[in-house]
Amino acid sequence: TDLSSKYLLRSNANTSNDLQKLLRSINFVRPLLGITTEELSPSFNLLKGDPDLTSV
Repeated sequence: TDLSSKYLLRSNANTSNDLQKLLRSINFVRPLLGITTEELSPSFNLLKGDPDLTSV
């Protein structure tokens, strides 16, 4: 199966909500790509900022 035709990842995360959506998508395909949770940890730490979903 060609994953590129099924999944489109938006990479321009301008708000916390955009970042959450992007990381959710990456986390969903993470096992297929062989990416560990530890490798994504710095990205998830970015979400520990302002709880306002529209924050930059």
